[in-house]
Amino acid sequence: MEKNKYMRLGKYILSGLLAISSGLQADDIEVFSNNQITPSKPNILIVFDTSASMSEDTPGNAGTSKLQTLQTAMTQILNTPGMDVNMGYMQFGRWRASGIKFPVASLSSDAHDIDSDIPLGTSVKQVLENSISTLGVTGWTPTVDALFEAARYFRGDKPYWVGGSFGHWDTTQNPS
Repeated sequence: MEKNKYMRLGKYILSGLLAISSGLQADDIEVFSNNQITPSKPNILIVFDTSASMSEDTPGNAGTSKLQTLQTAMTQILNTPGMDVNMGYMQFGRWRASGIKFPVASLSSDAHDIDSDIPLGTSVKQVLENSISTLGVTGWTPTVDALFEAARYFRGDKPYWVGGSFGHWDTTQNPS
């Protein structure tokens, strides 16, 4: 008898909570209709797996390595018409994360503004295409270390695994 009393009480409490919560509503239309918000370009940091396993054949595509498939896919993405994003890349292989290889920047911007060793007039897109096409494979698969480094980069922190800077770029070049 006592058990039924508590079950009924629980049902009443649950019904009351449901009734109260059904009256609570949120309207997100302001988020979608606010004309004062200017959209910004997405910041994309591609994290490439260049570990030894990437030399294996792509399943279902004998004779083509996983790295070759990745390189082809990235070339197609970079050459997508209207691709207007900020993009950079890092890689991991060996026994730890290898750090940011190129900082996140607008694909159409001049890479010389980021790295003075790059010829004037070379776009970030061209640098990424060239860098991606020359990737090689080696070592283990330190995925967690690489993602940890990527998170530190986006937070503006110093790298953990590769020393005191992300490449030789000023830390003000981190995504904005």
